[in-house]
Amino acid sequence: EITTLSFVRLKSWVVQSILKEISSECWTDFEYAPDETKEKIIKSEHIESAAFEELITLLTYCQRGEKFCSGHWNSMLRGGYIKSILQRLAYLYKIEPAVEAG
Repeated sequence: EITTLSFVRLKSWVVQSILKEISSECWTDFEYAPDETKEKIIKSEHIESAAFEELITLLTYCQRGEKFCSGHWNSMLRGGYIKSILQRLAYLYKIEPAVEAG
């Protein structure tokens, strides 16, 4: 049985795993422009049509923003930006979404 506390711990572990993974070199655009990327990430239609390389740039913005603004990761997660980027990656690579428990 999943308790609320165990779900919160699992959710925290998943979020930490995602943030750790997007911090790796293969998911980093070392030449991204933060201000330009910020404008792109807030437009959902941009994420929905982004190519793989652009998704890496968007993930770089999500990951690196915490260095300059405390609470940035939380904002990116709660705003649904990381979810949208991961959904676009899944679409590009034809990965079937997991069935959500109802």
